[in-house]
Amino acid sequence: CKILNDKTYDIQEENLSEGINTVTDEERKKFINQVANDIYKKQKKLLPGLLRSMKKARECLQTVEDPFTANQCLEHFNQMKAELGREKDDYILLWDDERKSILLDQLEDEIIYLQSRMPCINRAKNMTDLSSCMK
Repeated sequence: CKILNDKTYDIQEENLSEGINTVTDEERKKFINQVANDIYKKQKKLLPGLLRSMKKARECLQTVEDPFTANQCLEHFNQMKAELGREKDDYILLWDDERKSILLDQLEDEIIYLQSRMPCINRAKNMTDLSSCMK
């Protein structure tokens, strides 16, 4: 809150001294990057770990035969998603070939999506860059 308050005050002071009543796109990006710097640093570290976790979960799920073991395969992946602010998935209660196939397909799609964005994520220098990578 202190960072947000300080940055808002800085922008208001600059605009008042220059007689400007609006915020430019550049000022808005600068503000977002300053306020969200901690989030950017955390996500920059967590996203590669999330990709590794998804790959391990996929590998593990391909061989399991019961819901208890399937939930164990997804445990670390779900923790990583929760750290990134995404909803944690419910536990698997039913585990048959159809459910297994659906879950593996969904996981594969997520892996492909994130893997295709990793070069952009690695190049991102601030929150607005990182945000544009994930669109």
